Amino acid sequence: MVRKGRQAHPPNVDKVIYKLLNKKENKLALCSAIAATTSAALVQLRGHRTDKIESFPIIVSDQIESVIKSKELYKILESLHVSQDVERLEGRLKRRSGKTRLRGRNTKVGKSLLIVVKDSKHLSKACGSIPGVDVVEAKNLSVIDLAPGAKPARLTAFSKGAIEEIAKLKSPHLELMVAMQ
Repeated sequence: MVRKGRQAHPPNVDKVIYKLLNKKENKLALCSAIAATTSAALVQLRGHRTDKIESFPIIVSDQIESVIKSKELYKILESLHVSQDVERLEGRLKRRSGKTRLRGRNTKVGKSLLIVVKDSKHLSKACGSIPGVDVVEAKNLSVIDLAPGAKPARLTAFSKGAIEEIAKLKSPHLELMVAMQ
């Protein structure tokens, strides 16, 4: 007779959480997600408030990478006329109860501005307290960042260094982004 043996019928993790994708197909999806950020109609269809913004995508200088404090970043967002989109998420912090709360997923925050930069060391700390604003390095840019929830055309701001980094992807689908620079 065995004492303290293994569990007889333990819960199995059979669910596949990730999906493998062909390299060319993934690159095409990334290029089409980047191209969708240039369309004002698609960005507004996703729910972003873009009344005062003149052109899409928003292109900023590389000096934004040196911003350390979120107060400075908020002033930059106001000068880019993006603050109204950030403010729409401030009152929408949804609290959950039950198992999700026990597992550490008790709040759900929507998505606002995505800032794509070449080096996000300082800027990611500044964006930590602003709800919905995310920072991604250009080399780590993913379709999940550009189209969260499988809805394309997220409001995106690119730095000039990030556009140069994206142009290195060697894809015929990125001619539009390189021409925007």
